[in-house]
Amino acid sequence: MKVAVLGFGVVGQGVYEMLRTCPLFEAGPVLVRPGKADAPFKVDDIDKIVNDDSVDAVAEVMGGVDVAYAYGVKALKAGKHFVTSNKALVSARGVELAALAREN
Repeated sequence: MKVAVLGFGVVGQGVYEMLRTCPLFEAGPVLVRPGKADAPFKVDDIDKIVNDDSVDAVAEVMGGVDVAYAYGVKALKAGKHFVTSNKALVSARGVELAALAREN
């Protein structure tokens, strides 16, 4: 299963490293801020992840609510699994994300 990561801070780097070394998963692209895509695995456009048919799942570790929600919606509508550890997002919009996940 190829997993993309949204965010490359301390948590994002740890998740990416785990995916890179775990035999059960394949590390996919990592979404970074515009201008920070300084490695082949980094992208600065969410559409490069949601439109990538090889990506099966998206792990959101960027934090915040509005942007994380918008990216989660895009991922789910594209048929990707969406995983988050973002308690603020789950609290504010978790019901909506769960409904969208069931639909897709």
